[in-house]
Amino acid sequence: MWATHLSPLFDAALENPLLHDVEHLLYLTAALLFWAPVASLDPVRHRLSRPAALVYLFTQMPQNSFLGVAIMWAPTVLYAHYATIRRPWGPTPLEDQQLAGAIMWMVGDILFLLALFAVLAAWMGESERSAMRDDAARAPEIAALRRREALLADRR
Repeated sequence: MWATHLSPLFDAALENPLLHDVEHLLYLTAALLFWAPVASLDPVRHRLSRPAALVYLFTQMPQNSFLGVAIMWAPTVLYAHYATIRRPWGPTPLEDQQLAGAIMWMVGDILFLLALFAVLAAWMGESERSAMRDDAARAPEIAALRRREALLADRR
């Protein structure tokens, strides 16, 4: 994202439809590869453990945030393509860019936070299911112990 958004490649993609499509394909491919170890329902070869997934997501979140902030706070229009477009309505190209950076930052952070909470919830659910399985496996032992306690109580 940094390499394309803060280089001439992004502006070139705005001018060339084929390059624009390739750029979108690159983003989609990178997103699928990024999310597969965390969110894939299918068994993937390198699925991350829940703690590793939390670290993975938490370390990526600032990358998205800082890029959105960099675009939002840029003092000039970053892409000549947008600077040359004159519209009689709506925001100026710089205001439009600032809004886009803010959306990238805030919406991206919200999505990462949702993913972090989803991983935490799944991890807690796994822990609870594991505890229930352990309790079920020990249920015969616990029942026998309670029967012995009841017999002992009856003798007293």
